[in-house]
Amino acid sequence: MTTTDLKQQLDTLRTQLANHEPLTEAQAEELKALAEAIDQRLAADGTDQTHHSLAEELTIAAERFDYHYPKTAATLRSLIQTLGNMGI
Repeated sequence: MTTTDLKQQLDTLRTQLANHEPLTEAQAEELKALAEAIDQRLAADGTDQTHHSLAEELTIAAERFDYHYPKTAATLRSLIQTLGNMGI
């Protein structure tokens, strides 16, 4: 997996955010914050050591979204896998 793959998955998440069934404001903000955190990690080029907490946050979010928003949860899990493969 490459940075390009990760950016495509982030774009998918953002598209789902924009076109998804109604999310609460808190849910939408949570997903936006997670996407921003991933963008920051990419910008840091692997120098930031908070990747474990980011992966944990993504996992928790995927579990919360799983029942009502399975596509979004799947995208989050895909991001988790890609970040792990990249060592982030």
